[in-house]
Amino acid sequence: MLVVGLAACVDDVPSGARWPETIRPIDGRLPLAYLTNNGEDTVSVVSLADAVEVARVPVGRSPVDPEAPHHLAIDAEAGWVFVGLSNVGLREGGGLHGSHGGGLLPSWVQRLSLIDLRPDEERRVDPDLGDIVLTPDRRWVITTHFALERALQVAMRGDPEQSGWGELNVLDAASMTHRARLAVCAAPHGLAITADGSTALVSCYADDTLAVVDLVAEPPVVRARLPVGPAPGAPAAIRYGPYAVAIAPDGGRAFVSTLEGKSLRVYDVRAAVMDDARALALPGAAFFAAFSPDGSRLWVPTQDRDALVAVDPVGVAIVDRRDFGPECRAPHEVVYVRSLARLALVCEGDRVGSGALLLLSPDRLDVLARVEVGVYPDAVRVVEAP
Repeated sequence: MLVVGLAACVDDVPSGARWPETIRPIDGRLPLAYLTNNGEDTVSVVSLADAVEVARVPVGRSPVDPEAPHHLAIDAEAGWVFVGLSNVGLREGGGLHGSHGGGLLPSWVQRLSLIDLRPDEERRVDPDLGDIVLTPDRRWVITTHFALERALQVAMRGDPEQSGWGELNVLDAASMTHRARLAVCAAPHGLAITADGSTALVSCYADDTLAVVDLVAEPPVVRARLPVGPAPGAPAAIRYGPYAVAIAPDGGRAFVSTLEGKSLRVYDVRAAVMDDARALALPGAAFFAAFSPDGSRLWVPTQDRDALVAVDPVGVAIVDRRDFGPECRAPHEVVYVRSLARLALVCEGDRVGSGALLLLSPDRLDVLARVEVGVYPDAVRVVEAP
């Protein structure tokens, strides 16, 4: 009863504290990289052309409670940054995803001004926010909810597995109102949207599946849950651990990064089947990958052996690899910066001190610049000149 009472209190009573007024326009040359710093409730802005952090701005609903901003999406045309406040804090937890997946408090989507990160609007969503993505038409903001602890508890009790599934929330980007909420799978995390905006591909960590969600249906519906490998596990015995998804520029294939499996699993989008014969083993746990604009290369950050791996996505083979030492601990996400023809790689660091953003050459994977940012950065989005 005590736990329920406490949960109700923190769920319903907002903090009365307010951020000090320190907001000012972001002054930096494009392209600009925006990063969420999980460990200190800030967003860093880095001028990539100058390789310098030009702003680090507090985000969240309270200046004293750890809210762990986890991933972000940007609508540069409308001038908005959508930040996911996971509210898992930094309670205990190490490993590849720390305390992520064990949150009890609701998460929030906070909409900020792109030019100064001033809060504009917010909306409460389910606990354990995992990923946040804007659809290509800029109409919907979609979040996943990585309810790993819930899935584990349900499995241990022997309850129906659906009662432990995490959610997918769909918000209207303009009004910040809820369009839909649906249970997807066990601990959904990474999210990718097809170019036509009709389908969401969701990596389901705790039941080793890829969920295929029809976004056109009203309300959206899960059309399929496909095992990402031939011998899928379960929440208590995860075999692959799908964590992130990247769709090729031509839309024909999607590559699923796995943590426990330390591999890429291939989904044939047009045939709507997993292509198990093309799975690719990697040197470490695979995180958020990025394609070259022409689709000829896929770069994958790995942890447990900190590296950036270049993959030929047609032949599904490793063609190059850069191993890291202290310059990049725990690579989390990589993006391709078109205007500079460079890669921008987020390095979590030790989750206590500063993390970093690296700029690398896409052909040789040479480190060209390193910029220190906040504590425990995880995601990056880049705004380039029109």
